[in-house]
Amino acid sequence: MTDAQHAEDGRTPPNDPVAERAVLGAMLLSRDAVMDVCELLEGPEFYQPVHETLYRTILLMTARGRAADPITVTDELRKAGELDRVGGPAYVHRLVDETPSATMGVAYAEMVRDTHLRRRLLTATRDALSLAQSGTGDVEDLLAAVRTRMAEATAADANATRSSRLDRYAVDGWQFITDAAESRDPLWGKPDTAVWPQGESLMICGKPGIGKTTLMQQLVPASLGVFSTVLNQPVSECEKVLYIAADRPTQAGRALGRLFMPDHKSLLKARLTIWRGPLPAALDKEPHLLAELAARHGAQRVFIDSLKDVASKLTDDEAALAYNQARQNALREGFELAEAHHQRKRSGDDSEPKGKRPELDQVYGSTWFTSGAGSVLFLTGTQGDPEVKVWHLKQAIGELGPLDVVHDFAAGMSRVADSGPAVSNELAMNEARLFKVMQECFPDITATSKQLAEASGLAGNTLHRARRSLAKKGVIRNVGTEHMPRYRLNDTYAA
Repeated sequence: MTDAQHAEDGRTPPNDPVAERAVLGAMLLSRDAVMDVCELLEGPEFYQPVHETLYRTILLMTARGRAADPITVTDELRKAGELDRVGGPAYVHRLVDETPSATMGVAYAEMVRDTHLRRRLLTATRDALSLAQSGTGDVEDLLAAVRTRMAEATAADANATRSSRLDRYAVDGWQFITDAAESRDPLWGKPDTAVWPQGESLMICGKPGIGKTTLMQQLVPASLGVFSTVLNQPVSECEKVLYIAADRPTQAGRALGRLFMPDHKSLLKARLTIWRGPLPAALDKEPHLLAELAARHGAQRVFIDSLKDVASKLTDDEAALAYNQARQNALREGFELAEAHHQRKRSGDDSEPKGKRPELDQVYGSTWFTSGAGSVLFLTGTQGDPEVKVWHLKQAIGELGPLDVVHDFAAGMSRVADSGPAVSNELAMNEARLFKVMQECFPDITATSKQLAEASGLAGNTLHRARRSLAKKGVIRNVGTEHMPRYRLNDTYAA
């Protein structure tokens, strides 16, 4: 029996309008209350339809990063044509005036939820009573139907109760142990050498100008499937990436642009979101913000460039612990996180030999930043020197290296030093394949990047490197534009 049916037969369903107004008032007063309440309520728990409308409006505005107070919510309702239906501006402001305390939002929400559960149980009870009083059908069938109705109501009660913030992440001991023991390939690395393990964050640390951003940015196209390895270690592909360019976003954009080509336009528009500049708040001040931001943009994997720009006080233990809460909140919600960070400046750092293993205490700031990270890579070397050493200071499974790494800053690529000949051989083979395709398929006509990829079987960064190398040698040239390139053989090499 529905709420409307109860009303029709003179029996008003259980409801608590005062608690419903108090929940909304708390949400209008405090963003924290919004985040707490949404873990308990989904919307249908409100008995008054206008209250559900107000609740969904506040959630939508918060998800979009907008402040939800009486003035902004009134404006949003006016634009949606809903303001008069909910009682006008006066009713919205009344919600705040009648709310005793914003910090009691969870308590009010629990009252609304419990009243909603009583309505559901009452409906199930009355339905079961109607079946029993019908006087038709087999008694055993009637008993089974009554049990089913009550079981459904009890299950609904249990499911709703589990939405409480005290139960949402609770699991039994066996599930906790077996989930942790489950074999899962790392996001970056191999099963026995997890450079970036699933369910844990990755930190890449080093002094300025040593290539930590260069290294981290290569994980972005690898995450999008443009190429499959970084430092000879496989990188898993994900659906969408969020890159927080909080530190010098223009410079970060130029650096990231080295790794993509014009024919990646549709890929970048669909699967890469860049946040430019500072976040709306420091993550240690709003520990739920990182997870909210990732969810808002539909991102699976998040890169932070860099940590110093998203936390308020790097040397403060309290701020570091609060940032780690933001990190762990995001990981718990299933998001994947990598961070670029700086090392502590100490006298004699520049004179220390590149081959000397650093210590975790050389990472700048409170120790709680590294304590909460799952994996920490540390780069040593001289600022501006293309050859550095990569150390895996903190590991979850296995240790990478240490590796001697050479940065090609012009191309934005890095390679393990002792893999140079193999890389050169691969490039020579790809050049030969591309040259043969140009001679056989496009001897005297132009070809687009897409046509070259289809004809040669080369794609992404592999095609880009081979094509760029042939252009430098004067074998091919671009006769189109920068945004719409078309390539053809130079006359000397035409068949």
